[in-house]
Amino acid sequence: MMHRDNFVVAVRPAGGGKSFREYGIDGVPDSGSERTRRINVPFNQEYEFMFKNMKRCRRLVKIDIDGDEVGQWVIPSCGLSAAEVVLERFIDSDKRFKVLHSDDGGVADPTNPENGIIMITVIDEQQPPPRPRCPTRPSLRKRGSSTLRGASGPVNYSNKQIPIRDMDTSCSAGASYDLSISNNTFDSNVATGEGSVSKQQFTSTMWRGDCGTPLLFTFVLNGVDKKPKVKTGFCVECGTKLEDCFKFCAFCGTKVTV
Repeated sequence: MMHRDNFVVAVRPAGGGKSFREYGIDGVPDSGSERTRRINVPFNQEYEFMFKNMKRCRRLVKIDIDGDEVGQWVIPSCGLSAAEVVLERFIDSDKRFKVLHSDDGGVADPTNPENGIIMITVIDEQQPPPRPRCPTRPSLRKRGSSTLRGASGPVNYSNKQIPIRDMDTSCSAGASYDLSISNNTFDSNVATGEGSVSKQQFTSTMWRGDCGTPLLFTFVLNGVDKKPKVKTGFCVECGTKLEDCFKFCAFCGTKVTV
């Protein structure tokens, strides 16, 4: 789980659960607006993103996976508590994110040097200027009546509003930023492909424009083999109690894993 400037992002197994543990990368220090971590993820694992916004402004999240932009989403502003949002699927596909080996048939380009790299850019939304308060004028009515205030005109924004989808959300338009980690070399053996069908839906919203310095969170995925769960003293297949000398289960014949 990485955080910076009142924003938290984590990668965790699809459906919820504990976030994958993150590790620093030698020679890749953090900077004021950038964070980079490596995480070990089992092959064929479906994963999701968890975002938490602790600012009182909405924030645009742009995600690039394996060198390709997969969409942009708007995270709600913080109200009485931080807005927590989960993203589990692609914009142009109803399939969940899934970790595949680079040599898997579902990987478009196994030789792509950006495979296994997830880059998340976070941008604050421009806030509307405060409405000017007109000076009060003495009332011509009887004493004790309310004062009169002039009517304020419409507020004009310098940036044109951009239609986006809310996270509820995504958008095909928006600013692009030259933020990359091309100067560093990462050895990743995975890529992200399509997993099972997701029922997550997106809705449309409006974006006032960008503000401030973008944040960049980078995850480098490293595929690992999932270790079989072994219940000591019992067969992993049928649950039959095993003796210390058994090499195979006496009931179903499954090999005993030490």
